[in-house]
Amino acid sequence: IGWAEATNAKTPVVQVITRRLSLPAANRTDFSLSDVVLADAVRTLESPYPIDQQGAHPYAIGALETTPARDTRFRVDEPLSVVVQVINPAGGAAGKPDVDVAFRVSRDVAGRLQLVGSLPVQRYNASTLPVDFDVASGHPLFAALQMPLATFARGRYTIEVIATDRVGGRQTTRTATFDVTGTPASLLREAPTPGQAFR
Repeated sequence: IGWAEATNAKTPVVQVITRRLSLPAANRTDFSLSDVVLADAVRTLESPYPIDQQGAHPYAIGALETTPARDTRFRVDEPLSVVVQVINPAGGAAGKPDVDVAFRVSRDVAGRLQLVGSLPVQRYNASTLPVDFDVASGHPLFAALQMPLATFARGRYTIEVIATDRVGGRQTTRTATFDVTGTPASLLREAPTPGQAFR
């Protein structure tokens, strides 16, 4: 994935960021997840872009458009968005899958992961997917979420994505690591009050 930006200066400055993503071979039938994409923003479109406009929106897939993050560092006053593709879910009645996607966040504390919390499970089935969705037709299935980081302590975190295919009786997991950094305001809140021991 590449990203480029030109400034308004007299001499344009171009920056390119490259990120490798791992996807299974197209002919595989294993139930799996793509790499977890950490993003600055994810939004749902009213309808997919027309074919002649798709080139100007390289991170739009179907009705989902993503702005990938430039790095894996997020401030406590920023939201964290996550996108992952569910690959090869089994189709049930009328080609609809029945997949649950769960997200768990853990913090690295002295080299050991401590669970911070779990997010509500997302369900993708006949009652939540579009009427014309059909895995046999190759319709892609994406899970996405956005969470605020305001209550997160500074440090390194791991987000674990667990997908369960209820039709196929299979489960798969992917993880991604990110860092939460402070802002001047959050650092002041963490500072010890007068008379409190400084550690």
